[in-house]
This record gives sequence, C-alpha cells and structure tokens, in this order.
Amino acid sequence: MINFVNTKKDDGTKLLANKDELLNNKNLKEGNIAVVYNNTLKNIQHGELLQYINFPETVTLPKPLSETLQMQVSVPALLEPATDEPIQTSAFYISTQTVSFSYLFEDSTAISVMYVSTDTQHFTRTRFEKINAETNEVIESLKNPVDLSKEVKVMTSEIADLMAGGDANLVDDVNTCLYFAQTGGEEFGGVYKCNLVDGQLKYELLADDINNYIASKNKGNTSSAFKLSNQIIKAPTLDFTSVTQANLAIGNFEKLQSIDAIINTSALVTTNNMFNNCKSLVSVPAFDISNVTDMRLMFLNCNALATVPVFNMGSATNIGAMFANCTSLTDDSLNNILASLLTATKITTNKELKFIGLTSAQATTCTTLSNWAACEEAGWTTGY
Repeated sequence: MINFVNTKKDDGTKLLANKDELLNNKNLKEGNIAVVYNNTLKNIQHGELLQYINFPETVTLPKPLSETLQMQVSVPALLEPATDEPIQTSAFYISTQTVSFSYLFEDSTAISVMYVSTDTQHFTRTRFEKINAETNEVIESLKNPVDLSKEVKVMTSEIADLMAGGDANLVDDVNTCLYFAQTGGEEFGGVYKCNLVDGQLKYELLADDINNYIASKNKGNTSSAFKLSNQIIKAPTLDFTSVTQANLAIGNFEKLQSIDAIINTSALVTTNNMFNNCKSLVSVPAFDISNVTDMRLMFLNCNALATVPVFNMGSATNIGAMFANCTSLTDDSLNNILASLLTATKITTNKELKFIGLTSAQATTCTTLSNWAACEEAGWTTGY
C-alpha cells in the first residue's frame, strides 16, 4: 500500500494508493494529476522464482493446523538456488501456535520473522527483524518487501512431499508456509485529471496504461513522466512509441533494479538524464538509440549499474558524462561501451573516456580490453 504523497517538487502530480483514495481525498484540487497504484500481493507458489518477499502482518489459514502436529516441522529447503550459485540457509519452522522464517545471508546477517496464534488458524506477525546470526542481536526492523539479494526458487511440491514423508496431514502443514510469504507489489492503476465541475471535483481518466501516459504527457516529452513513484523495483516492458524526448524519463527511480524491456524507441532524439539517479539499477536491456543526438548524463549516478549493452551512437553529438558515477560497470560492459564509441562517428571533439564519465581506474581497465585498439585508432584517448 502506497501512502498519499506529493512529489518533491509540487508540480500538481499526486500519488495515490487506490481508486477509493482518489474519490475520498480532500487535498486534491482542480488541475491536479492523480496517479493510482493498486496492490497485487499474492501468496508465493511452489517453483516460483523471486528475489523479494512480503511478510503480511496477519495470516488466516484456510483451515486450522493439524492438531496431531505435536512438534515443529522444519522445512530447510523452502528456498532453493535459482542458478548454480548456492544460497544460504533458509527455513520455516511450523507448530500449531508458532510459525517462523529465517534466511541467512553471506555476511552472517539473517532475516528473522515470527508469527503466533492462539487458535492454530489465525496468526499475527510478532517479529520482523534483521539480526546478527551469530549473536542474535537485532540490527534493524524490516520493511516490506524484503530483498533476498539474489533470485531464488520456492521449494517444489515434490520436495515438500518428500520432507513430509508422504503423510497427508504433514503435507498440508508444510504447505502452510506458502501463506506466510507473498510476492507482487504495486501495479499502475491509472492517471486521472481533477476537474472542477459545478463546484465539485470530477475525475477524468487520462490513461489506464502507464505507457499511454508516457507517450501522451507533454505531447510526447516524457520529462518527469516517471516521477510518479519511487516504489517500483522491477519495471515492465516500456513502450516509447511516438515519444521523441526521454530526458529524465526514468530519472530518480532510486529503487528500480531492472527493466524487462524497452521497445519502440526509434523516434527518440533525446535521452539526456534518462536514467539519472537510478541508484539501484543493475542492468539495462538493449534498445535502439540510433537516432538520438543528445545522450549526455544518460546514466548519471547509476552507482549499481553493472551491465550495459552495445548502443548504436551513430547520430550522437553530445555524450558528455554519459556514464558519470557508474562505478560498478563490469569489464564486459566497459568493452561494450568501447564498441559503442566506435559507432559515434559524429563525435569529433572531447573524444576522451574521462569526458564520458569513466573514472581513471575504469579508463585504465579499458586500455586492456579487446575494443581499445580500434578506439585508439579512431582517435579516442583515456583523457587521464
């Protein structure tokens, strides 16, 4: 649930948790733009891939836990590796009155969640903390969603059956753990404009799809269009059909970590500051910027950005500080940047890695990569 907030700069854009909040809100006035997000949390499922978990404050099971359950059932393989990379220990411990969850990180900290019940069916969350796994000292209180730091898979039903030893009652009890963890989050629910009609506010639906809103805002200019929420962690496919200017389009999404895809970008001519201050963004999908002329500051302050594709910079005339403060770029990504620079044939001045924002250490690494010789031949230097 997103609380009602104003944007940092009061430009008349308001963020609302749901449609009811829109209809009942007394702080809106004529001309305000109301952006509605809906909560779509659901219980985790066997075999599901996830990285973020929500632990609800209360849980009501479909039926009481088995009264024959006299001792705790340990489920050590609730979460399994999604890749060949191992994960740390995770477990649910279930009894008729207590359900707890723990997840151990590589740094010896752990998630600790506990629920208690007096009737074996209705549970209340009593602990929700990050702790030192060695001393059990509380480090901080947790907030949803909880980041597991890597993608994992929820245990399969076959493993649950195996752990329960084929006992039907225990199978049910083991499967109750799925009710205590949820996935999902806020989904775009519409953009409304507030109009004053006969002394009363009426709400006009401007767009029921976030991509339609992006395309229509400011007659195709997406500046600040994405400054609608700082709650989004994973963005859906973003469609830029007919959009020409993407400056600050996704800027200041400080929690955004990934984007499924960016499509229909051939009309873009400006991407300056497009991802500015996306501090948690880890990777960027490949997309067409072959007609973009202004790419300056495109990834400014994307501190966590590790992976970037090769871009066609054939139309670029300004790429100043494009990768400034992108301190986590992998060697492969640095080599992709060098390959991108080879397409930037309209850049005739400031052909320096320093000018595009790479650090001295990154520039030095670039000189050891496979695309550097061609860049040198094209007139590029480190600038240091």
